Amino acid sequence: MFDFSRPIDRRGTGSLKWNQPDPAVLCMGTADLDFASAPAIRQALLDLADSGMYGYYAKPEAYYRAVTGWYGRRFGCHIEPQWVLNAPGVWVAARMCIDTYSQPGDCVLVQAPHFSPIARIIDCAGRRMVTNPMVLKDGHYAIDFADFEEKLRQYRPKIYFMVNPHNPTGRAFTAGELQRLVELCDAYGAVLVADEVHSNVLFDGHAHHPILGLGQRAQKIAVLITSASKAYNIMGLTYATVLIADEGLREQFAAAMGGYSMDFATNIFSVAAMTAAYSPACDQWLDELGAYLAGNLDFLCQYIAAHIPALQVIRPESSYLVWIDCRQLGLPPEELRALFLERAKVGLTWGEDYGPEGVGFERINIGCARATLEEALARIERAVKALGAQ
Repeated sequence: MFDFSRPIDRRGTGSLKWNQPDPAVLCMGTADLDFASAPAIRQALLDLADSGMYGYYAKPEAYYRAVTGWYGRRFGCHIEPQWVLNAPGVWVAARMCIDTYSQPGDCVLVQAPHFSPIARIIDCAGRRMVTNPMVLKDGHYAIDFADFEEKLRQYRPKIYFMVNPHNPTGRAFTAGELQRLVELCDAYGAVLVADEVHSNVLFDGHAHHPILGLGQRAQKIAVLITSASKAYNIMGLTYATVLIADEGLREQFAAAMGGYSMDFATNIFSVAAMTAAYSPACDQWLDELGAYLAGNLDFLCQYIAAHIPALQVIRPESSYLVWIDCRQLGLPPEELRALFLERAKVGLTWGEDYGPEGVGFERINIGCARATLEEALARIERAVKALGAQ
């Protein structure tokens, strides 16, 4: 049994999540966990550090076995070792894909609400972002396939950049939804780049379907980007696994990697951590983490329904990031931010960072000890009630 209930004070440690000018603020924004990583990961890093040898190393066979074995155990998905490439992080991999599979001036299609980094990456790459707004009905987000196909037809994007599970809505797309997306991208000649970094935490019996597990048609057009970072809390060991089944797509990406020496000069501590994370030694830790986070999610939903009914939780199917509908408060973004940050002293990820579809929403990170979550919600309750009393 692992103890996730003990709060860990991260103030003053250099944590980006907890780097707030006001030390009274509870930081519930940036997507990392306030839990120590799995013991097997820590031990792998200690063993490497104790060796005193930090030169160039080839990735060991154990790493490839860990990646392919993990996909088999967690998702029943067969991955060939030769499909496994890497990059120094998910967003680096995303930019490499944009540079590799499109040209300046081309369009990149994304679902909305969308996280601000992908908009910046597309813009900095000299491409144009086209959005496919998701439809919110009865607390559930759905893909607008008619709009998706129209955007493919009208703009002819070279790339569809998919985030699945989706950030910030928490949707874990069904196999049927994914098959339809694959069919449309294939029909209109778009490479499907799937960011699946949030796939390790699932709720309420929902499943994650890796894009490369959907058959040959998907494997012909898809690039899968993932990392152990989000679930195993190793974001600082920046690393992403890039899985490409199609030989042509893989050769293109490998050529881009070679241009940056990204395969030869790999951080050996990142590889050690990833190998440990994907090994069976961390399976129980991940399962217990998921159970603890499910308890946090239930607590959040019940507390808000009972004490802050002006807010609506968009219950996620995955991840530890929860999208909150605050539109009933009737506040513009700057006043909504002030309500949470200045009055409640709770730092969130602000909805307007997700584009126009995010205005009136905020994202809260429940990857913390229950006591921290309880305190944050109590603060928010007091601030909202004080707002109504004015």
